[in-house]
Amino acid sequence: MHSRDLIEQYKSYVQDWRRYFHKHPELSNEEFETTKTLAKELEAMGVEVQVDTDRGTGLIGVIRGDKTGKAIALRADIDALPVQEHNTFDFKSDVDGKMHACGHDGHMAILLGAAKMLMSMKDRIEGTVYLAFQPAEETGAGAPGFIKFGDWYEKIDAIFGGHVWIDLPAGFISVEEGPRMAASSIFNIKVTGKQGHGAQPHQAVDAVVVASAIVLNLQTVVSRNVSALDSVVVTIGNIHSGT
Repeated sequence: MHSRDLIEQYKSYVQDWRRYFHKHPELSNEEFETTKTLAKELEAMGVEVQVDTDRGTGLIGVIRGDKTGKAIALRADIDALPVQEHNTFDFKSDVDGKMHACGHDGHMAILLGAAKMLMSMKDRIEGTVYLAFQPAEETGAGAPGFIKFGDWYEKIDAIFGGHVWIDLPAGFISVEEGPRMAASSIFNIKVTGKQGHGAQPHQAVDAVVVASAIVLNLQTVVSRNVSALDSVVVTIGNIHSGT
């Protein structure tokens, strides 16, 4: 069977799972039920499953082809965000204050669909395919522990981490040689001022003004410290001051 036929065959399967995961979001390092659901579905297909029992979140599915060859991994992230959903469709989030706002519901569904397709052509696979369902992507903390879980990471020759992309027309796939997406790092800055009266700011050290200056000047990291040919983003996501 041609891969196009398989895509059409499992189209509704992927859509149904995407909607299921969208209704049942779990935050980073809390993806316990999501992990159980994924494991159960993969096992029902006949896929070998290895769950990270130390953390209770994240798992690896293993599809061993009938022919010898190299090993690759296909990776999907599984965590949601602390975002309140205000949509009205029937598969909107059932959990207050949590939703799949970054497409991880789709990523999981797509990888389950890929597993279905691969299992249906297992006799044609030369090598091994690892299905990596990674927790805690949103916090930037999930990958370091996940690649140390089991020995799958040492065995693979390549890994493909797909991501839906809103700027790409539906039906298109974008692939480039070399690194594709940037790594993320998180930083915190604490500014300690000196209290005073709002009418006498000259007698205080205004932490709000200092922090605001830091936010503005940090943008020169991009414009004056990095080559214009490189892509770098510095974002201040939260700022809090006072009571």
